[in-house]
Amino acid sequence: MSAHGSAIWNTIRQVAGAAGTPLLVTVMATSSDKHVQDLITGGEVSGLSEQAIKLTASIHGINVAYFVIILVGVASLLLSFFINIASKEVKLKVKIEQV
Repeated sequence: MSAHGSAIWNTIRQVAGAAGTPLLVTVMATSSDKHVQDLITGGEVSGLSEQAIKLTASIHGINVAYFVIILVGVASLLLSFFINIASKEVKLKVKIEQV
């Protein structure tokens, strides 16, 4: 049974990594594009080169992506405290049904 659990866990990790990476890249690219538009409409680009604007927007996008992954990590950490409680309730139900 341990081998099956290990296989399931490794599959979940691979799928989460495959889904999470493009999601974070999308968040980064979207927020970078929006930041460029905000800089241009806000008039904050006077005297800045195009390369400096792209660099500033990229840094902003990376910061937003890190913030999103920190939120996901904190939410996962908080939810992890309830896993053990749920599994104990399931085990108790199984024991009661067996009697």
